Amino acid sequence: MKKYISILYFLLSLSAWAQQKAEKAYAFPDKELYLVGETMHVAVDVQDATSRVAYVELSDTKQMYAGALVALKGGKGWCDISLPTAMHSGNYQLTAYTRQMLAHADAQLFRQNIGVLNVLRVSRYDNVEYKSMDQYPDAESSSSLSLPKVEYAPGESITLSIPQNAVNYQTVSIERSNIQTTKHTPSFIPIPSMKDWGESTTPELEGHIVYAHPTQKEAQISTTRFVAVGKQARVYDGQRIPITSNYKPGSYAYYTTQLYGKLPNVLNAYDFEGNAIPMELESPFAKILPTYLPKLTVYCNEDDLRARSINAQREKVRYDYLSADTLAHSVGFMDVQPIRFYDLDQYTKFNTINEIIIEFVQGVRRKKVNGLTQLFTYLPDTKIFSNWPALVLLDGMPVYDINEILNYDAYLIKYVQIYNGRYTFGDSCAEGVISFISRKGRLSNYKLDEGSHLFSYSFPQNRPQFFNYDETCSTTTSWQPDITSPSVQLTAPVIPGTYTITLKGLDAQGNMSVEKKTIRIKK
Repeated sequence: MKKYISILYFLLSLSAWAQQKAEKAYAFPDKELYLVGETMHVAVDVQDATSRVAYVELSDTKQMYAGALVALKGGKGWCDISLPTAMHSGNYQLTAYTRQMLAHADAQLFRQNIGVLNVLRVSRYDNVEYKSMDQYPDAESSSSLSLPKVEYAPGESITLSIPQNAVNYQTVSIERSNIQTTKHTPSFIPIPSMKDWGESTTPELEGHIVYAHPTQKEAQISTTRFVAVGKQARVYDGQRIPITSNYKPGSYAYYTTQLYGKLPNVLNAYDFEGNAIPMELESPFAKILPTYLPKLTVYCNEDDLRARSINAQREKVRYDYLSADTLAHSVGFMDVQPIRFYDLDQYTKFNTINEIIIEFVQGVRRKKVNGLTQLFTYLPDTKIFSNWPALVLLDGMPVYDINEILNYDAYLIKYVQIYNGRYTFGDSCAEGVISFISRKGRLSNYKLDEGSHLFSYSFPQNRPQFFNYDETCSTTTSWQPDITSPSVQLTAPVIPGTYTITLKGLDAQGNMSVEKKTIRIKK
């Protein structure tokens, strides 16, 4: 009965969502031309937003090459996309949307042509024409953007006054002006057919929804969980998707919240007899491809193009280093503080977790229940140990084989945290939580059981910090994606040359407004 009520509630929710006004998404890239290896910075603005997640895709007519999930706050957010070296030279389609939009047949998706160059690789898909920089048309003839002066010293402060007109300006950037492309006006396209998207049209009102399905046909799954591995526990039980013609048979949804960036995860599933069921993640992207892309026209000179290509490779190395997933230690667990906290570096070293529990960890008891070893926490209020087993975590992942965790190498463990209280995870309940945190927070040397799969997943980006690579000065040197004041403080690049300041926003009719101004940096 509970399952039927859940399905009915799900279908009623879909009907209510479908009656809501369709959201409208806009994307603001920091520029219109990139080299592979460079980082694309994209701000997203969703009008009439109820969604917490937006999607950005970069595709040609054959496939999607890059994309990102964007965490929305008040309909706004931004992301970084590192362009893969497999891309060919030519125009690509930048698309922005939310899953709420996909549920509306009358919604339209934002799109804009973006140029990408791969000067180190020739491809039969290249569709680019090179012209001299002298032939580049003047883009400032009708610009209303004004500056106190056009020439600045390296590193000098620039005060940019935002024009007081009907445009809601949102982003500002500074880029080197020695390589340019023709301007493409952003536009909107109708929602393509939804027949292949199915459940992915469910609006994301709380956070990102992860989807997976069993690789075995007609698999009978009893339990399935998606766990974000880290220094705080994030455990999500899978909810089976109602079977309709649009849904992939046997699919499950995991409703995650407050997960950002690239994180390691564990996905497992078991049938009613405890046998492992292999699961496969579904792509979170709709993969919307354009039917046609015009030839890319690039204005530059050979030396500038070569120099920027070298710098793009350097930027790729920097991006990979800076985006390496790291987790800061947190003693918090679901907004609760531990009643006991141990930093094992302050205690005598022992070989196993079992030994540290015996020697100095208080408030934990080991006992067998129906032949299975369980751990129990002490209840200060009643001054007895609980009759319910505790939830045991290793780097945020639930551990059910207690004997295995008791024999785990204690030298790999940095912290032990013990929490009181009753916690519910899906259909299971635990009295207290015992959390073991390794030094790297990555399940170091822990062997997963047969039904679990460890992988890396890119959750929505939560307003990543912009890094200014002044030593290259061949790409974007400044980018502010959230203008909220009538003036913006910028810093002039440190390398002499000609640069373009670009201000982007939306007018009252929802059209993109772009203002550009050229500045020069003194030698």
